[in-house]
Amino acid sequence: MVLVTGGDGNLIKIWDMEDGEMINSFPYVNDFKGVNFISWSYDKKLFITGGGRSVVFDEYGKKMQSENLSQSSIGYSGFDYTMKRGLEPHSGSGTCHLSSNNNFSPWRPFSKQIIVRKNDESLLLSNRITGETEKIIKGNSSSKPVDFAWHPSGEFIAVSFEDDDIQIIRVDNSEVVRRLSVQYIVGWNPQGTIFIGREWGEDDFVIWNALEQKEKLMPEEMKDELWFKRFFKNISADGLRYIKIEKNEDYSTKGNIYSVESDELLTTLPEKVTSAAWSPIDGGLLATCGGSETHIWRLDEKSIS
Repeated sequence: MVLVTGGDGNLIKIWDMEDGEMINSFPYVNDFKGVNFISWSYDKKLFITGGGRSVVFDEYGKKMQSENLSQSSIGYSGFDYTMKRGLEPHSGSGTCHLSSNNNFSPWRPFSKQIIVRKNDESLLLSNRITGETEKIIKGNSSSKPVDFAWHPSGEFIAVSFEDDDIQIIRVDNSEVVRRLSVQYIVGWNPQGTIFIGREWGEDDFVIWNALEQKEKLMPEEMKDELWFKRFFKNISADGLRYIKIEKNEDYSTKGNIYSVESDELLTTLPEKVTSAAWSPIDGGLLATCGGSETHIWRLDEKSIS
C-alpha cells in the first residue's frame, strides 16, 4: 500500500505504508504554488494531481498522459467542495475529504475515462492515458456545468449548472433521465438508489429515488445514516471518528478528532494540520499534512501514536 502527498512547494512524495519509507519524490510542474488535490483511479493503478494543471501518474510516479489533459481543469479543492455543497466556508464542516466518497472523483467508475472541465464551459470525458476527448456531457441546458457526482455504476452522472437545476444524465447516450427542483448537489448513496440535492445552505434536502423514479423531501431519519454524514464530515473507515480542521487563536490550523456518535471532542493532534485523509481500510490510521510536513497517525480508543 502506498500513500501520495502533495502540498506547498510543488513536490509530490510517494510513501510505502508498511515501513513509512519514501519511495519516490519529484517536482510537480505547475503554474501555481502547491498541489491542491490528489485522486486515485478506481483500480488504484493511477493517480491524478491538480493545481494550475492536472497530470496523471502511475503508482510509481511515472507521468502517463499527453498534454491534452494537463491543459484542462479537473477535480476539486477543499474550498470548492465546501462552496459547491452550500456549506459555510472555513466553518470546519466543509473539511470532508473527497477520497471518502467516490461520487466526486474525476475518474468514471469502472472505466478508462476521466472527467475534465474545458474552460469551465462543458464536461469532457477523456481517455485517461492519451488525454483525447471521447465524449462531451452537456445535458439540456444553455448554462455551464459547475458541479457533478458520479452514480456508483458509472452509467449515470448528476450535473448541476450555473443558472439551472440538477439533471440526472445517462452518460452513454446523453439522455436526461430526470430534472430536479434544486440546484446544489449533495451526492448518491453507496447503492446508487438515492440521490440527494439541496437549495443553497438549506437543510431541507430533496431525494430522488431511482427505483421509484420520484423526487420527494428527505426523511429525517436518513440524516442519521453514516453514508449521509460522510458528505459533510471526514469520517474514519470504521465510522467511529471524524476530523475537523479548525483555527487556533493565532489563525494557525489544528486537527480536532470527534466522536461520530456523540460529537464529543476526543483529542487534538499535536502537529499543524491543513488537510487530512483516513485510511480507506483501517479506521485507526490517519494521514495529515501541515505545510510541507506529512504525518501518519495511529489512533485507538485511548491514545495517539
